[in-house]
Amino acid sequence: MKNVTKTLKKITAIAVAAAMMTGLSACGGSSNSTAASGSSAEAPVKVRAALSDFVVALDKELHIYEKYGIDIEASQFAMGIESINALTTGGLEFAVGADYAIVNRLGTITGDTDLRIVAQITDYAPLVFFTDPETIPTTADLNGKRLATTVGTIFDYAYARMFEAYGADPDTITLVPVSTPAEALALVDRGELDGFWVYGKDEAKFAEHGWKRLVSTDEFGMGRYQFFLARQDYVNEHKDTVEAFLKATDEIYSTYYADQDAAAEIIARNSSLDTTNLKRDNDLLNYHITFDKEAFDKTSELNGWLRDNGYYEKVFDLADCVDASAVKEAFPDRVTYEK
Repeated sequence: MKNVTKTLKKITAIAVAAAMMTGLSACGGSSNSTAASGSSAEAPVKVRAALSDFVVALDKELHIYEKYGIDIEASQFAMGIESINALTTGGLEFAVGADYAIVNRLGTITGDTDLRIVAQITDYAPLVFFTDPETIPTTADLNGKRLATTVGTIFDYAYARMFEAYGADPDTITLVPVSTPAEALALVDRGELDGFWVYGKDEAKFAEHGWKRLVSTDEFGMGRYQFFLARQDYVNEHKDTVEAFLKATDEIYSTYYADQDAAAEIIARNSSLDTTNLKRDNDLLNYHITFDKEAFDKTSELNGWLRDNGYYEKVFDLADCVDASAVKEAFPDRVTYEK
């Protein structure tokens, strides 16, 4: 849980009170701000960004982007390729993506790209491997089993790292493709599955079927992070805006963690999010703007694995696709990544 200063808490309380007094309510699929009262005379800068749903819901009342001189147009994309493609085609200034989706996209772009990772937004978020304890009681019992996977996702990497870590023979293991955890649960009901990677609220669902946690990805050193991306030309030409965007987003994160009960009330008024599940997931992710060396190193390892296993032929140094200048300027004490 993040600590926040008394000043931030005071600002948050004032913002919440003001929002409640003016009776602000939920609007459509995007959040648009105007210049804040008492801000500089300059017109707010329009910024189109892919943002987490809870960030959009909070800012509808708190108007934190507005305070930083940003007229935010927030799009709520599924985290990954859709967001990154929108950035690539000029539909966004900032995209959000998980490490696997980002590296895959960078690796499949023909020639050079000006897409850049500009900030890390979550801590390490492990996947947990649940199994039928009768068929896979230990990590030594993986051979010959039926394990569900969603092909072309982080599960590919998680299985490879787990098999390597525990000496399992992939040739003896049947990987059963599923699209959702619900599909995997249907196979569990029919007795046709022995293991699956789960996360967050889905852990309880598999536990209800008698399955148990066997291992977590953090036990064999696999990374899993989320990042903001932007285009290099935008970072070069709008340095102040990039820095302001990162600061505003971080303040929204901080506001959420400062008082999760109050934040949940705002989120519930402005979205259909399940705030109970949101709290559990966000506590694991610990959203904040940073860029640490471990996140970069683990994502570089992923790049090497994807390339070596034929996901793409392109050879590139991930450091060439990082521009951490804005996050270093905004939060110099948080950045341990150095090119």
